[in-house]
Amino acid sequence: MLSNKQRWDKNYSEGVKVEDGIINYLTGKGWDLLERPEGKHPEWDIKVGNDKGRVETIEIKGDYTVYPNVVFEFWHNGKPSGIATSKADWYMIYFVKTNELFTVKRSQVLEMFMTHPELWTLRKVNNPSTEIETLTYGLSKENIKRIAFYKKVEI
Repeated sequence: MLSNKQRWDKNYSEGVKVEDGIINYLTGKGWDLLERPEGKHPEWDIKVGNDKGRVETIEIKGDYTVYPNVVFEFWHNGKPSGIATSKADWYMIYFVKTNELFTVKRSQVLEMFMTHPELWTLRKVNNPSTEIETLTYGLSKENIKRIAFYKKVEI
């Protein structure tokens, strides 16, 4: 069994691979990487810009499951976290095993959470070794397609 640090290191490494793939995908679409903050909890993962002067901040999430839901973290270790505190303009969620990419405005996710709570599924995750609780909410892939750009793409 992996220790908490080993699990964090593994998840971080997998996340960096997905971020690298998304960056390559976006630069191939004409976006320039302007900034990629270092550290454990940046307000967003990357800042990109294009030749028309448009600048966007993006939170990138890699999902290695085949679950039918897109999951967003809202609460961790007794305080708001994840999408509730992110400063990113956009979320890009990539499902590694199915090559599905969802690109959605953070504000639209929060609006759907507030206006359609019946569409969301709560999941509490408790880490028994640290007694830390994380609250996530899942939205079916079909429902998120109502507000997200969807593409099958290998990154």
